[in-house]
Amino acid sequence: NSMLAGWTPGHLYVVGARPAIGKTKFGTNVALDAARRGWKVVFFSMEMPRDELIIQMLSNIGGVDGGRIVQRDLTSHDKASMSRAAEEYRRLGIVVDPRPGLTLAQMRAKVRQVRARHEKVIVVWDYLTLARGRDRKAERRVQVDEIAQDAKEMAKTLDVPVIALAQLNRASEHGPASMPDLKDLRESGGIEAAADVVILMHREKNEQLGDPRQLMCYIGKNRFGPTAALDLYFDGRLSRITDWPTLERQAR
Repeated sequence: NSMLAGWTPGHLYVVGARPAIGKTKFGTNVALDAARRGWKVVFFSMEMPRDELIIQMLSNIGGVDGGRIVQRDLTSHDKASMSRAAEEYRRLGIVVDPRPGLTLAQMRAKVRQVRARHEKVIVVWDYLTLARGRDRKAERRVQVDEIAQDAKEMAKTLDVPVIALAQLNRASEHGPASMPDLKDLRESGGIEAAADVVILMHREKNEQLGDPRQLMCYIGKNRFGPTAALDLYFDGRLSRITDWPTLERQAR
């Protein structure tokens, strides 16, 4: 919030990371926080099935280990927490659209439908490069450029913030462990050009190289404010991304 001043209608925010860093968890954290602040959230999930996405959100809300939810290994306390989490999830009213391979026209129609009934609408899109361009015969780079421009146009014409998750090039994984760069945005420099804000995420998955709980978020492009590096706490068990807890911060 201090860096971006919240989510601004009409702006396109791109959040990029390599595979398995936590893009979808970032998206669900954004969705839950926005819904609690009074936004009507539309979540396009092109990769993860609806049930898995909702399990992540219930785990986050209820503070129940997602692995135990999937394995159905829940204590009586867990079940009570899940019941309360399910009630809050229903109250938040997040709209999840899990259709794979959506076109921007289909997405725009869905958002326009929701926008007609709600004043404050925010879009979370997981993820941008899975959408289909208008010309499927065009080179993929051209399609992605077009998709990014259409995403920005959707944000502007419908007056909604669009938070689009994006895959970074796998080639960048083969170098020394470091923060990704804007050039690592997969298949297109057009994504960077269209975005108002680009956030790049990095987390060490190997404990020998670093703390897997440390999620670094680098605001590499901010059209209306400063760039910055943010050190956040990643709790994969509960699908939560937060500031560092006091005890954990002191231990470091």
